[in-house]
Amino acid sequence: MFNIAILDDEHDCLDLLSKEINVILFSRKIEYKIKTFFKSDDFLDYAKLNSINLLFLDIDMPGCNGITFSKNIYKTMPNCSIIFMTSHSEYMKEAFNLNVFAFIDKSEIKERLSNTLYSFIDEYIDISHLVLPTPEGDIFLAENEIVFFEKVNRKIYLQTKNKYIQIYYKNLKDIYALIKSPYIIYSNQSCIVNLFWIEKIKNNEIFFKNLDVTQFISRKMKTNFDLILLDYEER
Repeated sequence: MFNIAILDDEHDCLDLLSKEINVILFSRKIEYKIKTFFKSDDFLDYAKLNSINLLFLDIDMPGCNGITFSKNIYKTMPNCSIIFMTSHSEYMKEAFNLNVFAFIDKSEIKERLSNTLYSFIDEYIDISHLVLPTPEGDIFLAENEIVFFEKVNRKIYLQTKNKYIQIYYKNLKDIYALIKSPYIIYSNQSCIVNLFWIEKIKNNEIFFKNLDVTQFISRKMKTNFDLILLDYEER
């Protein structure tokens, strides 16, 4: 799931951005969610309970300087990227001195938003995300959202913390080749698990956090699995 937030004190800008982003992401068949916020406090309350991949942030809002606000965001949400929005060109130089993805003048939203958002998505996917074909269309998935992949009756399925869905791949090895994390590994020849989601292991049975399903570690995979798990736990 690709999570986008928009924080702006101008309702017209919130509506325009939300509409344009919906059109762009729908065309890419990416699973996404957009939340809009008129007040910074409302955004912060939401961000405490939800991960944000990309924030469109107005630099100049009443009682909230966007540049100062962004510095605080990086302290608490280091994986949240920011695209600054403003109608005040004098902020551009100061904004670009920060570690932000882009700057868009509000008067150029329709002209620049599409290319900027596509560039971000392409870079974001390249870092640690997968685009996987499913019966519901392609899903945009962060590696840390993966609980496990398994092969059942010649079909591949993905388990996340809130869904179990078929993936249109023929072989687990093709999916495994896409994964960059060293801690998403085979537990047996029909299953790839994310060590982050393991709650406990008992008699080679894997129990996952907040899930009622389990997997197992095969004898063939056990030595390698245990070594990588030990490395993960000692980080």
